[in-house]
Amino acid sequence: MGYVNIGSGAIEGTEITTKEFESETVAYTVLSGDDGVLMTTGSTAKVVNLPKATTKTSGNSLTIKKMDSGGGAVTVTPFAGDTVENASTDSLASQFSTGTYVSDGVSNWIKVSKI
Repeated sequence: MGYVNIGSGAIEGTEITTKEFESETVAYTVLSGDDGVLMTTGSTAKVVNLPKATTKTSGNSLTIKKMDSGGGAVTVTPFAGDTVENASTDSLASQFSTGTYVSDGVSNWIKVSKI
């Protein structure tokens, strides 16, 4: 659908950088430059495909958030051969569920937070 810009500027010497969140209502494959995905599922499950773990610098994060109260879950699926916390998928099922994932730079996405 399009990008949503979140934050920019500075607060007393602390730099705030702009983050690019893709707002989607259909299955989406994360691009290497994306910072996150805001997914609206409705009643049908939707898939967010993560890029290969080697395409995101080790330590860089990617946030995925389910925006609506519809019954469809967001299924987070890593690139073929990669894992999320050593599993084949992750799921965000309730409204405003959020997962923040960090690449190990090799083949695993580490979930550093789930709200």
